[in-house]
Amino acid sequence: QAASLRLLGVTVAGLRATSALVAVPTVILLYLLARRLYGRWVAALAVLFFAGYHYAIHYGRIALNNIWDPFFALGALYLGLRGVDERRPAIVALGGAMLGMAWYFYMGARLIPLLLLVALVLRARRTPGYWREALPLLMTMGLVALVVALPLLAHFRAAPETLGARWKLTSMLADGRLASEAERTGRTPLAIMGAQLLRAALAFHYYPDPTFHYRPGVPLLSFGAAVLFTFGLVTAARRIRRPENGLLLAWLGLVVVFGGALLENPPSSARLVLAIPPAVLAVALGAVEEARIVAF
Repeated sequence: QAASLRLLGVTVAGLRATSALVAVPTVILLYLLARRLYGRWVAALAVLFFAGYHYAIHYGRIALNNIWDPFFALGALYLGLRGVDERRPAIVALGGAMLGMAWYFYMGARLIPLLLLVALVLRARRTPGYWREALPLLMTMGLVALVVALPLLAHFRAAPETLGARWKLTSMLADGRLASEAERTGRTPLAIMGAQLLRAALAFHYYPDPTFHYRPGVPLLSFGAAVLFTFGLVTAARRIRRPENGLLLAWLGLVVVFGGALLENPPSSARLVLAIPPAVLAVALGAVEEARIVAF
């Protein structure tokens, strides 16, 4: 924001410019990763849906860094997977740079290394000798990510309380918040966490965002899109042995748990922005699969 304010002046447009501009490379990376995982049809439909998706548009037009999470996640996954598959250190290094840069933005980006690890483990299960060939490239990626993130990591070392500050402020598991909620409501901790998980998991189907960041008054998907989204998830679950489907389900699940169920007041749309790419992919996958069934 500082750069855009200096360039465009201290205006609302200047403050929001970086969020709007990152949407363009995000669309490109979404297409590239979706095509690599699912093919051209799913990729094309995912991009078309993303371009008109109210959730993505909202966070792409306000002065928050949250919308950068999908950009860095898509970039790190696409470049990392492609670089390893094609044995190209330069591409892997670029993915490492995106992995390191992500730490300077919204806290949801801390899940990206875990997403990459899931993707690699799922691919390794189907390819004998995968780790032997991939490990040198992954070490390159990790080293570049470490160098890029080093100034921020040095800050965390000097002020360790800042590393987990947001978790301590918002987590249901921090500072006795869960016990206090159980005492206040008379419900058991297990019942409270079950309700938390339900609200987070149904953010795209039923429960609207209760926070001031967006609060559209409706779930994060319209009825028709939610039907396709569900169909896409069922399709992925039925073929979960395929690495791309395992990654899709793990991506959504990790964000729902760590960005929703474990934090207070779910489903907060600001904390679920990292789930936009897998949600869009699920909608597109559902549409393609439904069209295939109708055609036959």
